[in-house]
Amino acid sequence: MGNLIFINTIVKKMKNIFPLYILIAFIVFSCNSNHPTIEGLDYTAWKYDQGGCNGDREKMVPLIHENKEQFLYFNQNNIISMFGKPENQTLFTRSQTIYFYHIKNSSLCNKTLDNTDNSKTVMLQIRFDALNRSKELFVYNYNDLEI
Repeated sequence: MGNLIFINTIVKKMKNIFPLYILIAFIVFSCNSNHPTIEGLDYTAWKYDQGGCNGDREKMVPLIHENKEQFLYFNQNNIISMFGKPENQTLFTRSQTIYFYHIKNSSLCNKTLDNTDNSKTVMLQIRFDALNRSKELFVYNYNDLEI
């Protein structure tokens, strides 16, 4: 009879601890952000080259353009952790969002440029669907880069 009470006590304690194990497992697996590993792509340098003013982003754009399918289906928080906060974002039809990262000829770098409307700016555009997944990467004015 003593063994039965001991087993009953263990089962009650396990019922209290089991949800904790599930929560810990969920946190560990959900916090894993698997950024695409592409040789030559330095996410830290990208983040610190705000507006593309240092020219670091310009060197990495061909890598992103050639491997753009690897950046699909990430949510907005994952993209921000990879590329940093976008220079601009737009809410589009049907709850779509577009992030803009300036790469070259940005009006953010030099106010004396004749590019105050960013029409000549080379920029990375990342479109998110209504479910917050990246669906399209496009480099606007990509042909204007001197690669």
